[in-house]
Amino acid sequence: AELVTSAGGPHVGLPLFFDEVFDALDAAGVEAVAGLLSSMAKTRPVVVITHSDDLRSHFDPRVLWRVTKTNGQSSVQSETP
Repeated sequence: AELVTSAGGPHVGLPLFFDEVFDALDAAGVEAVAGLLSSMAKTRPVVVITHSDDLRSHFDPRVLWRVTKTNGQSSVQSETP
C-alpha cells in the first residue's frame, strides 16, 4: 500500500508494474494475487511481466505483448488477447 499512496491519498490511474510476482507462490497464492491484481486493474493500468503462459487465463488483458529473443536480439510483438 505504501507504493501507491501518499499524504495526498491514492494515486488512482498511475500504472503499476509487477515483474515475476508469481514465481514463489503456490496455486492458492497465485489465485489470491491474480484476484488482487485484477481488482486493481479496474481503477488503474496494471502491467504483469511473466514467463508463464499459464497465467494468461487469470487476466482479461487489453493489450498482450510477447517478447522473444533470437540470436541475442529481443523483439516485441503485440498479440490479440
